[in-house]
Amino acid sequence: MIDKLLGQKKLLLSHLVGGGMLNDRVALLDTQTGEMQTVYTDPNKLTSIVSAAPGGETAIVARKESTTNPRVKLQRLDLMNGSLTPLIEQEDANTLIASVLVWSPARNKVAFTVVNSFEKGSQGVNKIVVLNIDTGRVSTVVEVANPALLARPLAWLSGNVLLVNNLGGEALDQVLYSIHIDGTGIQRILSLSGGRFLTVLP
Repeated sequence: MIDKLLGQKKLLLSHLVGGGMLNDRVALLDTQTGEMQTVYTDPNKLTSIVSAAPGGETAIVARKESTTNPRVKLQRLDLMNGSLTPLIEQEDANTLIASVLVWSPARNKVAFTVVNSFEKGSQGVNKIVVLNIDTGRVSTVVEVANPALLARPLAWLSGNVLLVNNLGGEALDQVLYSIHIDGTGIQRILSLSGGRFLTVLP
């Protein structure tokens, strides 16, 4: 699976296994020479997320504890030398990731949604959080209890403001909000009726 274009010269490719749900290898493909260099391997084939900073030299990889345990450990991957740095080690709700990772404009933070349960029909809690890549610190932006639809970050509007959806527990339509990453300044922007938009471009 081709994931990101790095510096307009290299592509980040992740090799999918297990029915296309997990990864066991990440490689950089030089688009000029055709040379491919493996920068990450997972012999246990339990890597669930590979997300590269747009145009950058860093990626985040999330490795599951087991095929039956949805909790993951996040690590920062240096795409130039293949070194790994742990980001979240503790066993807490922050390891139950329920959305894609959305990189900040400065590429030093990622926003995503965590949940306390993946069980169908469970009355859970969604948290939109921000992970600081440099420090490994996770801060909660907003918590939505018993949401009808998953509240998730869609894009960064600036270095400290996120575009998110359905903070009011809306059930039928996708409703867009802006919110500062410290949880302040929530503003409802508009309602997108008749369906849901799944992707935005900054």
